[in-house]
Amino acid sequence: MSNVIIVESPNKIKKIREITGASVYATVGHFADLPNNEMGVNMETYEPHFLINPDKADNVEKIISACDGQKVYIASDADREGYAIGMQIYERIKDTAAECWRLELREITEKGIAEAMAVATLWEETNFKFYDAFLGRRVVDRLSGFILSPQASQTLKGKFSVGRVQSPAVRIIVDRDREIKNFKPTPFFTVSAKLAGAEKLFIAQFDGYEGETKSFKTKEEAETAIESVQLAKYATVEKVEKKVATRSPRPPFTTVDLQAAASISLSIAPEKTMQLAQGLFEAGLITYHRTDTVRLCDEFLQESAEFVMKTFGAEYVPEKPKKHVSKNSQADAHEAIRPTHLHSFSELPGKIEEAKLSADHDKLYTLIFKRAVASMMSDATFDSTSYKFDIGGLPFKASGSVPKFAGWMELYKEETEDESDEKEQTLPDLSEGDNCEKKSIDIESKMTKAPGRYTEASLVKHLEKLGIGRPSTYASIIGRIKSAGYVSIEKKKLVASSTGEQLIDFLNNDGHSWIIDYATTANMEEYLDKVADGIDGATWQAFAKSTHEKMGFFIPVVREARENKAPSEKQIAMAQSIAEKKGIKLPDSALESGFEMSKWLEKNMSKPTEPVGKCKCGGDVKEWDKSFQCSACKATIWKEFLGKKITKTQAVNLLNGKTISLSGLKSKAGKEFDAKAVLKDGKIELIFDKGGKK
Repeated sequence: MSNVIIVESPNKIKKIREITGASVYATVGHFADLPNNEMGVNMETYEPHFLINPDKADNVEKIISACDGQKVYIASDADREGYAIGMQIYERIKDTAAECWRLELREITEKGIAEAMAVATLWEETNFKFYDAFLGRRVVDRLSGFILSPQASQTLKGKFSVGRVQSPAVRIIVDRDREIKNFKPTPFFTVSAKLAGAEKLFIAQFDGYEGETKSFKTKEEAETAIESVQLAKYATVEKVEKKVATRSPRPPFTTVDLQAAASISLSIAPEKTMQLAQGLFEAGLITYHRTDTVRLCDEFLQESAEFVMKTFGAEYVPEKPKKHVSKNSQADAHEAIRPTHLHSFSELPGKIEEAKLSADHDKLYTLIFKRAVASMMSDATFDSTSYKFDIGGLPFKASGSVPKFAGWMELYKEETEDESDEKEQTLPDLSEGDNCEKKSIDIESKMTKAPGRYTEASLVKHLEKLGIGRPSTYASIIGRIKSAGYVSIEKKKLVASSTGEQLIDFLNNDGHSWIIDYATTANMEEYLDKVADGIDGATWQAFAKSTHEKMGFFIPVVREARENKAPSEKQIAMAQSIAEKKGIKLPDSALESGFEMSKWLEKNMSKPTEPVGKCKCGGDVKEWDKSFQCSACKATIWKEFLGKKITKTQAVNLLNGKTISLSGLKSKAGKEFDAKAVLKDGKIELIFDKGGKK
């Protein structure tokens, strides 16, 4: 019995195979889903009917066949969607695989895979309710798509889609745009003094405003209030406050923080950030990139301390390792996003080149690398100084700071979206009682500002704050509302389109405001978490029913088929083989429609029959729809070879090292010929009699 590892992405296959020596297969993401052009959900029980994607049917059969009699590790991604893919594979192999294990890969390295295998769990002992949460999510999304989306499209005379998470995201942008359009700026006035002391010019701000506005309503009010200041020649220092301020490093990246930082620092959209991070993860360069924890493992704490000591010096290593704690204590079972190995900065480009990744991968990897290491470095320190002045009997204040020790900021400079006009200033060294010359008094006219538009980075953070969606979905949500035309990007800001406004107005005015209510959406996510945790009696069926009730039990509008696509040649060949083997008729509807073909294949794809013979290794030879395969060594004979059907007897003989005779073979040119054949290195090799030819 050998090991089989099943992953989602084909890009992982080579590296995992090299590390483990196992047979590795990829589902290529979701391979089964609800049908495109019908509800696919029983409206009484809410049971979904998943169909195998026609383009992935061959691959699924290959995976099922490979798992027969083997120890199988299902290593789909370690999130809800990944578990769902794993469950759908498990349901198809549980009766024929020798063992099925859940393998959660946090990093694709030799160490990471070994550690994951050491704590792998038998699939039947995993939390099946995690799959229930997926069912609730998928069914409710389908109800929204097939009930609310057609209503919106019919009412608004266009193509509109309504989503449990995407629609609240559109509302956020629409509401902010309208807030900006309706904003009426009002004037206000501030007072500052330009002072000179110890041969240095600096600014002190008036500190005697009444109320919380920290300003005057009119210029006349400001002039009257500071009349005595105009006559004064000096500013007297009344109080000096000096202290050493510290600034701790930011924690390592979570999924949300990575998307936000990449958007601000690298101008990379969240959906692209996730694609790049996926590539880095598959190359074994970073840990799993869908996480809401800031915890780092003890091994990395030690490794980073040694790296910082060697690269920057002992003073940059804190006395005690930094302990970053997640808001969600349960999340700390996992890790933050970090590099899997630390190496010199000069090696960073080489790692990307070795993995055959792009310049954007390089930028994101560098950002992740620096943030993770910086999070473990000493605090930055500043000499912070504040002076309080008396000018003509009125209070003024000047503040400033001077960097003392760079600490973590030696490595990582965090960029923000703060658009504040205030600049930090360097102050002279003054003592109480010192006088500074008053150079001028300035009354500055300003206008209140409308709130700023959301950027992709700030929208991601706001969605997280509201509890809408999940970190792993934010990138796809933003990508979806952009591609649907509900929002656009203008000068790096998200702007609502007229169609986006139309959609939100429809939902607000047509009895569907619940789906864009932030609290309701957050509560739905919380309920799905309860389903996954198996608490408070939460079930996915109750979730689907309650959501359907909010829709008023509208009758679903049946969508027109997206495309009347004919089945592929591979599908037809597979179906004909199954029909011939089972002695059943292949319906005309399946030959005309890819959708009907997919349903027929899902229903009729069979599991292996009783053994048809023994392989030379001693394993049973089993017959599949398109092949004969040894359940032990996995040697495979495909049923069709150069236009010739291979029989059970011929297949068993080949698997036992015997030579067989084949007649009526067809060459590439279409000519028929006869030959003998033997199995060599897993492939059928032809042997020609003297004078024979292809």
